[in-house]
Amino acid sequence: MRGVLQVLVAVGLLAWLVRHVGLDTLRAGLRTVRLGALVAPLALVLLDSAVRAEAWRRLLRLHGVRVPWATVLYSHLVGGFVGAFLPSSLGTDVGRMLVLSRRGGVGGISTVSSMLGLNLLNLLAVCALSSLAAWRLPGAAGWLGDLRLLVLAFSAAYAGGLALALSPASPLPRLRAVLPQGGLPGRLGAKLAEIAEEIHALREAPRALAALLGIAVSNQLLSVAVVFTLGRAVGAELPALTCLLVVPLLTLVRLVPMSVAGLGGDQAAFVLLFAAVGVASSQSLLISLLLAAVNGAYLMLCGILAVATSASELRGESRW
Repeated sequence: MRGVLQVLVAVGLLAWLVRHVGLDTLRAGLRTVRLGALVAPLALVLLDSAVRAEAWRRLLRLHGVRVPWATVLYSHLVGGFVGAFLPSSLGTDVGRMLVLSRRGGVGGISTVSSMLGLNLLNLLAVCALSSLAAWRLPGAAGWLGDLRLLVLAFSAAYAGGLALALSPASPLPRLRAVLPQGGLPGRLGAKLAEIAEEIHALREAPRALAALLGIAVSNQLLSVAVVFTLGRAVGAELPALTCLLVVPLLTLVRLVPMSVAGLGGDQAAFVLLFAAVGVASSQSLLISLLLAAVNGAYLMLCGILAVATSASELRGESRW
């Protein structure tokens, strides 16, 4: 039932957006886009995956798990393909952990802790870039001005909460004492406490965490570069500060499982946020659709990699 509702939401939002912009206008915009203009954004998305895989590898190493970068990259790519069929962008994290467990023989609490730590750092990078853009963005009025204040307040609260979680006064190490004991709740509580303790232990490697935060910022900048490049492809002049504010916020929108693979929801967020800074609805919708096409091509490459490696493994087993 939930899946049907998500499909209806996706179709409804896309239909409303196309009607709002005009089908003829959208077709005219698509005709101006050269296929070659999508090569650079796709290359940036692949580079982003390679960088994220390196960050995940480093976090795994901090948790005492050593996995080759190639294995982590494979898990990131193929797991992303598997997770695309799960609700919310959090589904991709589950897919990647499952593939790493199968491919690299790595599972358990350390894998979950490393993925959680990666997401915490990525969200901190989102907050940092959004706050910088919100602070520097001139003359925002109306609800965009309110959005700036909300971004700054949320970012300050999140950074403060994360600093507390990693500080000596953190409640994370004491979580085990307050969670249920015995039975299924007790077993789940013990796992949760172990994850919390591993996250708190990251404070013992401040230099590694600083390097990982730098990698997370570079990932967000690559995402901004993808949208900026697509904007150039459709003839839209997207201000850099606007992209720094809007694109990280779109990352948060994708966490909400409102539709299938983010279709409809992403496009609505693009049109709403970019329209507030003067970008035509037709251009922002076109950029979002091209971004969906680039992500679709990326997932297709990941799927081909999954099928090719599975076929190779099956041939290897058949020889025996």
